[in-house]
Amino acid sequence: MLSTTRNFRTILKNVKDTVPDYFFYYCSIYIILQFVLFVFFVPGNDFDSMALYIPTLKIQEFGVLKQVATIDMQYLFPLFFYQLHKPLFEFGYFTTLPNFLLFLSFIYLLFRFHRKELYPFFLIGIFSCQLLLVQSTALKHDITVGILTFIGWFVANRLKNKTWYITACGLVLFSLVGVKWHGVLPGLLLGILMLFIAIKEKLFSKASIFAFLGCSPLFWLVSDANSYLNNYFDYGKFMPTIPSIGSSMSVNLTLPNILENIHIFISANFFDTFNGILFILDGIFGTHILDAIARLTSNLAITDTIRVTWPSPIYTSFGISILILIGCNLYVILNQNFSFYLKSAALISIAYIGAILLLFNYSMLFNRYCLPTFILGIVPAAEVASRLFSHLKQNHATWLKRTLIGYAIIVSLHALILIQDKPLIDLTAQGGVRLESIWHHARDRDTLYCYSWRGYIEVYHYFRENILPSDSLLFVNNSQELVFTYPFLKDRNPANTLTGSPHNPGGYKQHLGKFDYVMLYRGVVEDERYERIYTYPGRFEMNIYKLKS
Repeated sequence: MLSTTRNFRTILKNVKDTVPDYFFYYCSIYIILQFVLFVFFVPGNDFDSMALYIPTLKIQEFGVLKQVATIDMQYLFPLFFYQLHKPLFEFGYFTTLPNFLLFLSFIYLLFRFHRKELYPFFLIGIFSCQLLLVQSTALKHDITVGILTFIGWFVANRLKNKTWYITACGLVLFSLVGVKWHGVLPGLLLGILMLFIAIKEKLFSKASIFAFLGCSPLFWLVSDANSYLNNYFDYGKFMPTIPSIGSSMSVNLTLPNILENIHIFISANFFDTFNGILFILDGIFGTHILDAIARLTSNLAITDTIRVTWPSPIYTSFGISILILIGCNLYVILNQNFSFYLKSAALISIAYIGAILLLFNYSMLFNRYCLPTFILGIVPAAEVASRLFSHLKQNHATWLKRTLIGYAIIVSLHALILIQDKPLIDLTAQGGVRLESIWHHARDRDTLYCYSWRGYIEVYHYFRENILPSDSLLFVNNSQELVFTYPFLKDRNPANTLTGSPHNPGGYKQHLGKFDYVMLYRGVVEDERYERIYTYPGRFEMNIYKLKS
């Protein structure tokens, strides 16, 4: 414990010595604010998690998951990572703690095991990546995959214990698979690296085999192997096509699509670099700069990207920082003057982003899948930047470093103040788009769950005021879409609550008449025993029916 404390103090001192005081204190206060506001106080509330993963933890209590799921993805996807959140959501605080602890572990490994000259570039890299900052206090698992991949790379290169090497590597690889399907991809890349190092360094032994076999129950648990086996037995694939969205991890290898993906990725992140500043200028001064850029770039097929005006765990661009990082990593790969340690990180980073651009038709919705590339590529990029700055004149290096720090502060402030799901200020932009700060509901924290789907705040308040926990409830998703679910189910008793969809075995109509209330997403309840008492109209229609007396 004393050794760890001394190491921590030494790290802080070294960081403080290598960056301007104002930037050191800014980063320190920033991380403290993240913890207090977005880990402790504001609950995790991104749409995907509120509609899919976190509700599943509650829905499992209502019956066999495949029979009570509101959408097929709830029983197709692995859930190990989200099971860690269950006690935190039951407590009501620290709901995003797992990702934040991983984020702190990532920072610790960067500063504990790398030379001081890289420290400024680590901080600049971290604080210039909105997606990394936003997901560090969110529930999305792209950052989880990225940091686990980073830890796996670190373990593969640094751990030389013959007894525990393959067990430690196996734990990381199985954990990646248990987080999400996309963890398979970096897992394969890491597995190749780990196998190469194990053979080269002769890290196999009888003890290592026994240790690996002894930990196999743990591997089964963290990989959520049951979900993959169930998929295989039911669909013939470990990762089947998802019926509700009609897609799977199918490869799209046509040259025009590959070039289009690369084109959109580069142009989108380049033009989005100062989108936050332009958005604020448009809102305060009534300018139309974003509209002008959208018109100028309409031929680049990124007008939807240009209009991303606040960061979100799901829908956020990187800006120019990821383009610089990729360039630095390519340089490391092609230059002979870098160590295998750095080259291996750069190779996995570039291979991963290359695979993403091959696997998916790129859009801002899939930008978050690229986060592992940024996380794993930060060490090689910092090394390149350090060497470049060492060749600059002192005054030029100082000026350029201050410019980069200024950029990181602007980007990170945007990611702290204007997170779409947790804004700290009110702001109205052109076209009437309005962000309402969390302080409006600071005394009603349950409403903050709805901030990623604000239209349903009205629905939630009606639901909470009119349907008691003692009333029986049937909640039905009458579509093949994700439905914002968790706030309605979080306090429900499994004894008087049931969920489902028309696509579950037997459907839901067999349960009509047994429940006091039916809450239906899309469609109507065609049963004379029920009367409709509430409708939220429009594209995301929600209806509430009450059993007649």
